[in-house]
Amino acid sequence: MNFDIDGFRATLDKSKGINHGNIFDVMIVPGWLGNNKISKKFSALLGGMMLEGYGTWGSFTEVWKEMRFLCRAASIPSKDISTSDWSAYGPIGKFPYESSHGDLELEFMITNNKMLERKFFEAWLNIVEDSGTHTIGWHKDYISTINVHILSHGKHGYNSSINTDLGGGRTRNTPGEHDNKRIGTVEIKDAYPVSLSEITLNHDNEGLQTFSVTLTYDQYAFKGNTASMMR
Repeated sequence: MNFDIDGFRATLDKSKGINHGNIFDVMIVPGWLGNNKISKKFSALLGGMMLEGYGTWGSFTEVWKEMRFLCRAASIPSKDISTSDWSAYGPIGKFPYESSHGDLELEFMITNNKMLERKFFEAWLNIVEDSGTHTIGWHKDYISTINVHILSHGKHGYNSSINTDLGGGRTRNTPGEHDNKRIGTVEIKDAYPVSLSEITLNHDNEGLQTFSVTLTYDQYAFKGNTASMMR
């Protein structure tokens, strides 16, 4: 059978092309936002420091929202089903008995604004385990939701759109052609960090300064899909 180039092109056109892995964003929604006690502790761990353009860490809502733009790399978790050999008679088959998934790996760039990105996760780890008393916190106090948004490749810029004046003070917002639309969201539920990578300093390295964070979680799901993975 010869390769059907016309069918291949028609499939790509119908599917709106192949997605690119470099267009995404990651939104961390801290689970302690409604908990004044934990929010105050988080602020205290950062010394109530003043951050340029944000005020104090006592009201850091805009900070964690803007961290989405500083995530340099992310992964959609792996999923596995464990099996055991089974046979009543004849050839040996495999029987599934449990499912599991991998950790979430994120890489963040570090800005010159007092390294707030790294300090955010250092403080979060301290909520999980107090570095002074080595006391483990309550699970409900340190878990958060993380949304990994997968976007399509666009040619009109990041999330651009066309605003049409309908008159009478009314406007219509229309996405641009082949815009960076969200094509999928992986919702990571009850997540918290378990590991922060080292930050290497080198006089010969003028590249971007980054660090990685490993997070574990209880379950994940493709948003809008009823299927989910439980640990």
